[in-house]
Amino acid sequence: MNNNALLYHFDEDQDRVILLSRINKNRNDNCEYKTQKTILSYNDILNNLSEIQKDYTKFEKCVNSITKQIDNAKDKFETSLSQLKNNDSKRSNFFKQYYSDILYTSVISERNTLNTISFIPSKLYFDYSVKKSKSAIKKELSNIKRVVYHNSDLNNANEATNLVIRINKNAIRFKRGKHNEVFTIADNSLMNFFDDFYYIIRKKNLYVCECKHCKRKYIDHKKTSYCDSPVCQKLLCKPKKKKKKDKDKTIYELRKDILCNIRAAKKKLKDNNPKKATIIEKEFTKLVEKEILSPLDNEYQKYTNPKTTAATKDFIGLKIDLYKELAKIVSKVQELIK
Repeated sequence: MNNNALLYHFDEDQDRVILLSRINKNRNDNCEYKTQKTILSYNDILNNLSEIQKDYTKFEKCVNSITKQIDNAKDKFETSLSQLKNNDSKRSNFFKQYYSDILYTSVISERNTLNTISFIPSKLYFDYSVKKSKSAIKKELSNIKRVVYHNSDLNNANEATNLVIRINKNAIRFKRGKHNEVFTIADNSLMNFFDDFYYIIRKKNLYVCECKHCKRKYIDHKKTSYCDSPVCQKLLCKPKKKKKKDKDKTIYELRKDILCNIRAAKKKLKDNNPKKATIIEKEFTKLVEKEILSPLDNEYQKYTNPKTTAATKDFIGLKIDLYKELAKIVSKVQELIK
């Protein structure tokens, strides 16, 4: 078992995973290790993975810097190592911390190897060792990258039909009261961990959803549009404003609707034909004044208090006729400017 060993057990009843990790206690060369227990929900796994995808370039920059410095065997790589240490400053992200530990351990190991052989006079052997060390560090990073961006199973989890039960050979049983818990040994890149995670999502018919408000991905037992965040749930519970029907409006509101539609039609004509905006303004205004505004004002003036008077059948009928007239005017102006 490597120094950064990780065991995991999926608790399918509670939709969570239990992780037992052996991490570097002080993050230094002495490599004093401690065992840490972490419990993550399925949504936590998704969130952590999304964060790593955003911050992956930090790992890449550190490794590129280290491979440049590694040509000098006596170089302690202190700058790059300090970047790796600080790369997991947000301890809330378990996988970011784990991957940082993996890379850190790999760099320390290769550095110590090169420091040991630096006293061997053979330049050919030393150059070969430097090349080998670079390759080993880059391989760790490559494995991490492969897992971080290997999310095709997750994206298609709901559509998957052929389920293949994974056989975990590297498993350890822990006795918990009357029951045994089977923990699987994760590989350094966590590929088998995420394979098991994707399999459980398919097996339990869970859905990977994306919140309409915060755009965060989350897992639910049915297709939903909002995550469990209080802010997003508040938006979900917010009553939708019902659109007023014509019969529920006042005469004033109906007239306002007609005028709004006239302005919108004129603006659309001008936007589509900016070079002929002057002609549109002149011809459109003339036709609207004659065919729409005159009959509208004549009918509107019949009402003493239009702001409080409920819409009548006659005025609603007039509105429909005027909308038809507006469509004809738009067609006439379009023909005119061709």
